[in-house]
Amino acid sequence: MNETAVITESNEDLLTAAGRGDDEAFHRLYQQTNRQVYAYLMRLLNNETLVKDVFVDTYSEIWKSAPKFRSQSPALSWMIGVARNLAMNRLKRIRHYDDIDEPTLELATVDDNSLEQQQTKSLVHGALAQLKPQHREIISLVLLQEYSYQMVADIMDIPLNTAKTRVFYAKELLTKKLTEMGISKNDIE
Repeated sequence: MNETAVITESNEDLLTAAGRGDDEAFHRLYQQTNRQVYAYLMRLLNNETLVKDVFVDTYSEIWKSAPKFRSQSPALSWMIGVARNLAMNRLKRIRHYDDIDEPTLELATVDDNSLEQQQTKSLVHGALAQLKPQHREIISLVLLQEYSYQMVADIMDIPLNTAKTRVFYAKELLTKKLTEMGISKNDIE
């Protein structure tokens, strides 16, 4: 029997190897993480052109900064933190020069396209759009991308308890907005 064992390298190992200049490790890291980083940026920025620009900048910065990675947090958290910093810097520049509207959070596509679900999705989207950007971001990370509180804390570079507190208040604000719009918790589940 000639069976080839599938070896899955951790993101941390790949990032460390990329930090030593291993192009192939960086390519494999990209293959393992690009969808998650792109989804995070899309939810944060909700502008495909802007997302593509920041996405490219993110992986360029990850390549340059890989030698600084010290495995004190998961590699994906560190990488999304890089993406977040670049996105926030870009938003500040855009607001400064163009005075654009706040970015909105796009909900994941609903499989069942019934009229009722589309209306509920639209109302939830409207409620999310009324939240401040920091609340939309944390809701995206915890509820939509299902990241742990520790990963959120790492990404946002805040203490764990601060992340938990921000999630609590963001959920409260979202619930209040939804209630004002006539949506109950049961309508969403």
